Amino acid sequence: MNGKPGSLASSVVAAAHGDAERLAADGRWTSEKTVELDRAFERAAVQALRRPRFAERSLVLRRLARLVVPAAARPSLRRALGTVERALGSVGARRER
Repeated sequence: MNGKPGSLASSVVAAAHGDAERLAADGRWTSEKTVELDRAFERAAVQALRRPRFAERSLVLRRLARLVVPAAARPSLRRALGTVERALGSVGARRER
């Protein structure tokens, strides 16, 4: 973010700080909510860092599969893998809730 006075980013940050102070003064924002928000940001950051590694592994596995799996078997194996990936994705989504 640009820290220069008068920049859009600094005005947004200043407005957010003002809103947070008003919410705390009204009693609508507590330290527990701050801790919960910090944990949510940490989870999101960890997930964002993991996704590129999964994509890289997937690419390597696909390249290796081209060398090993016969061409005639690839379409059915792709469909099976898609089914497994969707199932794992739904399990991961439930775990994140």
